[in-house]
Amino acid sequence: MRPQLTRKRETEKATMEAAAQHAVAAQEEEAYSVQLSKDEQDVERKSNNRMSAEAMSQRVRDMSENEPRVVVLVIRE
Repeated sequence: MRPQLTRKRETEKATMEAAAQHAVAAQEEEAYSVQLSKDEQDVERKSNNRMSAEAMSQRVRDMSENEPRVVVLVIRE
C-alpha cells in the first residue's frame, strides 16, 4: 500500500510543479506578447510547444522506468 501512496504523492507533486511552471511560462508569454509581432509570437509558441513536448516525453520515459506496469496498461488502452 505504501508504494502506491508514495507514487501517488510523487505524481501529484510532479503535476503541481508542471502547473506552476506552466503558469510562470504563461505570464512570461503575456509580457512578451505585447512587444512581439504576430509572426514572432507564432515562432515563440512553436518553440514553447516543442519544449513542452520534450518535457512530456521525459516524464513518460521516467514513468516507464519507475512504473512499467502502468505504462503497459496505458498502451493497451
